[in-house]
Amino acid sequence: MNGRLLAMPHSSGDTIPGDIIVQPELNFNIHTGGNLKGNDLAVCDSTTSMPRSSVATTPGFGLPTPDASIELIGSGVKVLLHAIRDLERHGIDAAASMPLPKIVVVGDQSAGKSSLIEAISEISVPRDSGTCTRCVLHINLRDEPTSQWRCDVSLVQKYSPTGDPNSPLFPWTEMGQTVHHFKTVYDKQDLENVIRRAQVATLNPQEDYRRYLNCRNVSKEALKFPFSPNIISLEIFAPGLPDLSFYDLPGIISQSPDGGQETVQLISKLGEIYMSQENTIILLAVPMEIDIDNSMASALVDKVGANHRTIGVLTKPDRLQSDDRVDVWKSVLQGQNFRKGHGYFVVKQPSQADLNDGISHGEARVSEQNFFNSVFWTARFGDIDVKDRLGTRNLQRNLSDKLAHLILEVMPKLEDQVVCKHAEVEDQLAELPEPPQNALQVVSQAVIDFTQAVRSMIDGTEPNILTESWKKIKNEFHESIINGQRPTLLVASPEYEADDGRSSPAPTPCKINYTPSKLVKRNTQIIDLSSDDEEIVTPTKKRKDANGTPKMTARSSKREDSICSVIPIARDRECTLDFLGTGSTLRKSFTLAELRTTLDSFSTSGLPSVVELKAVDHMILLTLENWKDPLKVLLNNLKSAMQNSLAKSLQDKVYQWRATKLFEEMQEAYRNFLNRHMESMTQYVFRALKIERVKPITRDEKLMSRYVKEEQAILEAARLKKRYMEYARELEKKYGKEVNKNWDDKTRKQATEVLDADPYSREVGVMARIRAYYQISAMRFVDQVVQAVEAELLIKFREELYHDLMTALQVFGEDGYKNANRLVADDVEREERRSLLKERKRRLEQASDRIKQMHLDFCGQNPVRHGS
Repeated sequence: MNGRLLAMPHSSGDTIPGDIIVQPELNFNIHTGGNLKGNDLAVCDSTTSMPRSSVATTPGFGLPTPDASIELIGSGVKVLLHAIRDLERHGIDAAASMPLPKIVVVGDQSAGKSSLIEAISEISVPRDSGTCTRCVLHINLRDEPTSQWRCDVSLVQKYSPTGDPNSPLFPWTEMGQTVHHFKTVYDKQDLENVIRRAQVATLNPQEDYRRYLNCRNVSKEALKFPFSPNIISLEIFAPGLPDLSFYDLPGIISQSPDGGQETVQLISKLGEIYMSQENTIILLAVPMEIDIDNSMASALVDKVGANHRTIGVLTKPDRLQSDDRVDVWKSVLQGQNFRKGHGYFVVKQPSQADLNDGISHGEARVSEQNFFNSVFWTARFGDIDVKDRLGTRNLQRNLSDKLAHLILEVMPKLEDQVVCKHAEVEDQLAELPEPPQNALQVVSQAVIDFTQAVRSMIDGTEPNILTESWKKIKNEFHESIINGQRPTLLVASPEYEADDGRSSPAPTPCKINYTPSKLVKRNTQIIDLSSDDEEIVTPTKKRKDANGTPKMTARSSKREDSICSVIPIARDRECTLDFLGTGSTLRKSFTLAELRTTLDSFSTSGLPSVVELKAVDHMILLTLENWKDPLKVLLNNLKSAMQNSLAKSLQDKVYQWRATKLFEEMQEAYRNFLNRHMESMTQYVFRALKIERVKPITRDEKLMSRYVKEEQAILEAARLKKRYMEYARELEKKYGKEVNKNWDDKTRKQATEVLDADPYSREVGVMARIRAYYQISAMRFVDQVVQAVEAELLIKFREELYHDLMTALQVFGEDGYKNANRLVADDVEREERRSLLKERKRRLEQASDRIKQMHLDFCGQNPVRHGS
């Protein structure tokens, strides 16, 4: 994109000498007293209506004569307009996140928009090469009866050319608002050139704007950017000016001289941004020399859905190309086609010949009046009643009216928004306090607050995430060890295991040097022995021979009892770390055959059925093999719960210092403390596990005896039932008759009478001892782990964390004061954020003060609020 200016054709008028404009007054009836709804503005009593000034008019058209002074609009409207301009100047729309009421002037290039602006504002804007259309022009007109004419020119910078491709106004990106006063002009004739200089300064943002204050030949200045979304603000003070404020946007174009689309898209997007704001009145300039359906600006208004907020202004009526289009324009003026929410006006600005003759503003208005009274106009449009829609003065009157009513509607919402945003900023500033003068005290207090919060959390003085998490973790650990891994016995007789209906995993061999023999994969019945009355599922599946015929297994079936055979031990189940309560996947299960084989293999006696205690110890230790898995889960979950709880406490108590080294180093210190003591506790509990797995030991003979007796009863009852079911199936097979298999007292008595002594009573007795000792060992180990957590870890946090943190932060000793200052010092990002928030707070407070002043000026009293 180059720096050449786009040549933009002149409209039907050009700059004209200054004169005064007549603006009729808006009369507002204002009431005090009575009940107001919500945040409605207090309004003065209707008996205090503002007086109207008399207006000298020209017969036939009802407009003031050139010699008449501008009628002052109602003072109530002035108060509103002045207040909104002050709020704009302070950037309150951005600070309060709410667009302020405004008027935006849009139109295609060469739509007569510049002439319209000149007519309303009584100023001359640059026209050659379209220089005034290259940025946004914000014009504020203020009536000051005792003031001489002057114009304050300012540069409002809201965008920087960052080149961000994601910015909607590429290459410009919205930043914080900065206002630079450029120059104050006291002579109207000088303003045009000052606007040129301000334009060049805006289009060269990399340069110091002061360079262009006294630049003599701005046309030779190179432009870094051809267009800018930044604003040149013109605040004009003079007696009798209409109280208006509006934004003039660059004319919409379809192509640029360099053939690129960046400029076209920038101007179009800029128009969308301004027009899409709900509190904006759009002044749309459409020349009557073209077909209205060719207006790009009108299409843009349609695109953003803003027709209901638009006032159409038809320009250049003297250039109506053909009477064929008169009916179209009539339908537009009558609101039948291309409808806009606030209808259409028609204005006529001076021709180029008039400008060359030096026509004044007052003469231009008379000329405009004469045009609408001429045959050219009346012959074409005299049959429709649109007199109140003709001429610049009617447009001015309507604009003031619409803007004032919009301000009245928006102001209560804005007032609430200012209060809300001010509270938000206060809260944010509270989290970013100024660097303290007493840094050592601040650091010490932060550590005290944090450690006291941790102590209260550990003590459980009230419900908190740590105590709740720890309660769940230890309960699940208890469940996994005590119940989830309690060893079980598959009570089916070995010769019936294949008929049991369940497949059995391959057994794990004992680490004894015997030669393995082939093991048959057997189907077994698993009995849950966790209750005293465990149900045994009746086997449903028989082994089959090669021909598929069911095959009985005789009681006297031969077992492999060779000393060289593999000794089947309790099978290893699949190990899982799914928490705890799914510990059954880690459980050890034994069959009677496995128990017998193991007992026989360990026996060194020549006597039958002798129980070797080493065999029992061996099988007991097998049941403890998988305790390490739920222990690891407990430690991992405990550490995670501690980390989450400590992080929350730090956030709650030291959050305001989160952007400082204090927060960062306190976080690092407590994490090191946690890791150090978690490691110490982990070593302790694994040492306890190792001790449990050295050999079975208990001195509590009474408890052991009780548990053995209870387990023996459970297992013998289960074996009796199972053996009877096996016996019943044999009878059914032998005699072909169904045997009563309902297990009740009668059947139980019958079973004791018909069945011989259990050939596996030795194995059942050993299993009872295994399960009895498991209960003692498991409870002892669970208690040790829980004690270690609470006595080795949590107590350390309660009693030693404060001193550890203070030592880690190095605030003891000679360099303590220096380190404390380092810890609470601001970083650049924090300082910048605080500065932005303080500036936003200042603007919001200015807005609040200005709104209160507006209420006082408007009604002579403070704002009345509902319920006050």
